[in-house]
Amino acid sequence: NTWKDNRMTLSASSTSIGAGGGTVTLHTVVYRMYTSGTEVLGGNDLVTSWSGSATGFTLSGFSLTAANRGTTVGNARSITLTATYAHLTSNSVTVTQAANSLTWNNPVITFSYPEIPASGGTITPTVSITQSVYRTPITVLQSRIIPCWII
Repeated sequence: NTWKDNRMTLSASSTSIGAGGGTVTLHTVVYRMYTSGTEVLGGNDLVTSWSGSATGFTLSGFSLTAANRGTTVGNARSITLTATYAHLTSNSVTVTQAANSLTWNNPVITFSYPEIPASGGTITPTVSITQSVYRTPITVLQSRIIPCWII
Protein backbone atom coordinates (compact mmCIF):
# COMPACT_ATOMS: atom_id res chain seq x y z
CA ASN A 1 0.00 0.00 0.00
CA THR A 2 1.88 3.09 -1.22
CA TRP A 3 0.95 6.74 -0.86
CA LYS A 4 1.50 10.13 -2.44
CA ASP A 5 0.91 13.69 -1.22
CA ASN A 6 -2.54 14.35 -2.61
CA ARG A 7 -3.72 17.86 -1.71
CA MET A 8 -2.93 20.88 0.44
CA THR A 9 -5.09 23.40 2.29
CA LEU A 10 -4.25 26.90 3.53
CA SER A 11 -6.07 28.83 6.25
CA ALA A 12 -5.52 32.01 8.28
CA SER A 13 -6.28 32.71 11.94
CA SER A 14 -8.22 35.76 10.70
CA THR A 15 -8.95 37.27 7.31
CA SER A 16 -9.15 40.85 8.57
CA ILE A 17 -6.70 43.22 10.25
CA GLY A 18 -7.48 46.69 11.61
CA ALA A 19 -6.01 49.90 10.23
CA GLY A 20 -3.72 50.00 13.29
CA GLY A 21 -1.89 46.94 11.98
CA GLY A 22 -1.55 43.41 13.28
CA THR A 23 -0.51 39.86 12.55
CA VAL A 24 -2.38 36.74 11.47
CA THR A 25 -1.03 33.20 11.55
CA LEU A 26 -1.18 31.05 8.43
CA HIS A 27 -1.60 27.27 8.60
CA THR A 28 -1.20 24.57 5.96
CA VAL A 29 -2.21 20.92 5.97
CA VAL A 30 -0.95 18.32 3.50
CA TYR A 31 -3.06 15.20 2.94
CA ARG A 32 -1.72 11.87 1.67
CA MET A 33 -3.66 9.41 -0.41
CA TYR A 34 -2.93 5.67 -0.19
CA THR A 35 -3.48 3.39 -3.16
CA SER A 36 -6.22 1.80 -1.09
CA GLY A 37 -8.18 5.07 -1.42
CA THR A 38 -7.68 6.14 2.19
CA GLU A 39 -6.71 9.79 2.73
CA VAL A 40 -4.78 10.71 5.89
CA LEU A 41 -3.04 13.74 7.34
CA GLY A 42 0.44 13.98 5.85
CA GLY A 43 1.76 16.96 7.78
CA ASN A 44 1.08 20.40 9.16
CA ASP A 45 2.70 23.68 8.15
CA LEU A 46 4.72 22.25 5.29
CA VAL A 47 5.59 24.95 2.73
CA THR A 48 8.21 25.11 0.01
CA SER A 49 7.23 28.59 -1.16
CA TRP A 50 4.58 31.30 -0.91
CA SER A 51 2.92 33.22 -3.70
CA GLY A 52 1.44 36.69 -3.28
CA SER A 53 2.54 40.13 -2.15
CA ALA A 54 0.98 43.52 -1.54
CA THR A 55 2.00 46.94 -0.25
CA GLY A 56 1.88 47.17 3.54
CA PHE A 57 2.06 43.40 4.18
CA THR A 58 5.08 41.37 5.29
CA LEU A 59 5.26 37.57 5.36
CA SER A 60 7.75 35.87 7.65
CA GLY A 61 7.44 32.12 8.07
CA PHE A 62 3.77 31.57 8.83
CA SER A 63 3.16 35.10 10.20
CA LEU A 64 1.55 37.69 7.95
CA THR A 65 1.85 41.24 9.32
CA ALA A 66 0.03 44.35 8.12
CA ALA A 67 1.74 47.63 8.96
CA ASN A 68 0.09 50.37 10.99
CA ARG A 69 -1.39 52.77 8.44
CA GLY A 70 -0.56 55.79 10.63
CA THR A 71 -1.95 59.02 9.24
CA THR A 72 -2.16 57.78 5.66
CA VAL A 73 -5.79 57.85 4.53
CA GLY A 74 -6.78 55.07 2.16
CA ASN A 75 -9.24 52.36 1.19
CA ALA A 76 -9.06 48.82 2.53
CA ARG A 77 -6.16 46.82 1.10
CA SER A 78 -5.76 43.09 0.64
CA ILE A 79 -3.22 40.39 -0.01
CA THR A 80 -4.02 37.03 -1.57
CA LEU A 81 -1.66 34.16 -0.75
CA THR A 82 -1.19 30.58 -1.89
CA ALA A 83 1.30 28.05 -0.56
CA THR A 84 3.28 25.41 -2.43
CA TYR A 85 4.73 22.18 -1.09
CA ALA A 86 6.50 19.80 -3.48
CA HIS A 87 4.07 19.43 -6.42
CA LEU A 88 1.01 20.66 -4.47
CA THR A 89 -0.52 24.15 -4.50
CA SER A 90 -2.99 25.21 -1.83
CA ASN A 91 -6.21 27.13 -2.11
CA SER A 92 -5.95 30.94 -1.97
CA VAL A 93 -6.53 32.95 1.21
CA THR A 94 -7.20 36.69 1.15
CA VAL A 95 -6.45 38.87 4.18
CA THR A 96 -7.82 42.43 4.20
CA GLN A 97 -6.62 45.41 6.20
CA ALA A 98 -9.29 47.97 7.10
CA ALA A 99 -9.53 51.36 5.45
CA ASN A 100 -7.93 54.29 7.22
CA SER A 101 -10.01 57.43 7.48
CA LEU A 102 -9.76 60.76 9.23
CA THR A 103 -12.73 62.26 11.03
CA TRP A 104 -12.92 65.78 12.36
CA ASN A 105 -14.78 66.08 15.66
CA ASN A 106 -17.46 68.71 16.13
CA PRO A 107 -15.84 72.07 16.85
CA VAL A 108 -15.83 73.47 20.38
CA ILE A 109 -16.50 77.20 20.36
CA THR A 110 -15.25 79.24 23.29
CA PHE A 111 -16.35 82.81 23.84
CA SER A 112 -14.75 84.85 26.60
CA TYR A 113 -14.46 88.48 27.55
CA PRO A 114 -13.04 90.48 30.44
CA GLU A 115 -15.32 91.91 33.09
CA ILE A 116 -17.01 95.13 32.15
CA PRO A 117 -16.04 97.80 34.68
CA ALA A 118 -18.90 99.35 36.65
CA SER A 119 -17.89 102.70 35.23
CA GLY A 120 -18.39 101.36 31.68
CA GLY A 121 -15.87 101.19 28.89
CA THR A 122 -14.80 99.06 25.99
CA ILE A 123 -13.90 95.38 26.19
CA THR A 124 -12.48 93.03 23.57
CA PRO A 125 -14.11 89.59 23.51
CA THR A 126 -12.18 86.52 22.37
CA VAL A 127 -13.66 83.68 20.36
CA SER A 128 -11.78 80.49 19.52
CA ILE A 129 -12.75 77.24 17.85
CA THR A 130 -10.96 74.00 18.76
CA GLN A 131 -11.37 70.92 16.62
CA SER A 132 -9.79 67.47 16.99
CA VAL A 133 -9.12 64.96 14.25
CA TYR A 134 -9.28 61.19 14.72
CA ARG A 135 -8.19 58.28 12.60
CA THR A 136 -9.28 54.65 12.55
CA PRO A 137 -8.74 53.20 15.16
CA ILE A 138 -9.60 56.27 17.19
CA THR A 139 -6.52 58.19 18.27
CA VAL A 140 -6.24 61.94 18.62
CA LEU A 141 -3.84 63.12 15.97
CA GLN A 142 -4.05 66.84 16.40
CA SER A 143 -6.11 69.74 17.61
CA ARG A 144 -6.31 73.06 15.93
CA ILE A 145 -7.36 76.41 17.29
CA ILE A 146 -8.93 78.79 14.85
CA PRO A 147 -8.85 82.39 16.08
CA CYS A 148 -11.97 84.44 15.41
CA TRP A 149 -12.81 88.06 15.97
CA ILE A 150 -16.14 89.75 16.50
CA ILE A 151 -16.57 92.92 14.55
